Amino acid sequence: MEQFETIYRRHASAVFRFAWGLCGNRSCAEDLVSETFVRLLTKAPRIRTRTALAYLLAVARARARNKLVVIGMGIGLTAIVILTALGGALLVGLRTFGKG
Repeated sequence: MEQFETIYRRHASAVFRFAWGLCGNRSCAEDLVSETFVRLLTKAPRIRTRTALAYLLAVARARARNKLVVIGMGIGLTAIVILTALGGALLVGLRTFGKG
């Protein structure tokens, strides 16, 4: 647990800035940071402190992609996004679909 606390203190702000860049708003970034550190706590392999940031950013990027998939699934809307070079996405619109 001590290693987790050290990693959190050292990297939480960097993960937050990265997450904000991926999703573009504070609420989404906070969610991504929480999900990223929960993943570290519950499912991460043994991680070295010096490589932790790379692992955390990869998890945050994957979680952001998963959120985009959820946006477009099963709610009658399709997210129209532009993927950025860093793996982020910019939401440019929503389109309804269904019987019509």
